[in-house]
Amino acid sequence: MALTLRATSVWRRMTTTTRRRTTRREKKGRRERRRAMRMMERKKMMRTVKGTTKKKVMRRLRTKTAKLRMTSLTQTQKTRRTSKARQDLPCQIRGKGITRMMPMDTSKTVRESSIFLNFGNVPVH
Repeated sequence: MALTLRATSVWRRMTTTTRRRTTRREKKGRRERRRAMRMMERKKMMRTVKGTTKKKVMRRLRTKTAKLRMTSLTQTQKTRRTSKARQDLPCQIRGKGITRMMPMDTSKTVRESSIFLNFGNVPVH
């Protein structure tokens, strides 16, 4: 039983798969989405780091460690890492967590008392 030419072509079309090339437009879309995600990450960093300047955060994001920190991690790992990064920022001396741990000096405001934290009793101007 010989297959007719028509039947062969149909059969071939059914059995073989060709990988379709991604178009330029698709690539562009993917690129833009990725870019948007990056921007969102950046915005999130801005919100999470209290009392710091934009410049500091940007510097933090540009460092290699920050980049490595974010690639191929699960969400929980990411949050853990970012909070770690937040602790590294110098502004965190005035952060909430640290003030809560130290005995309150009622003569000063919360902000001032926590500044003395790392420097003994030397006021930091």
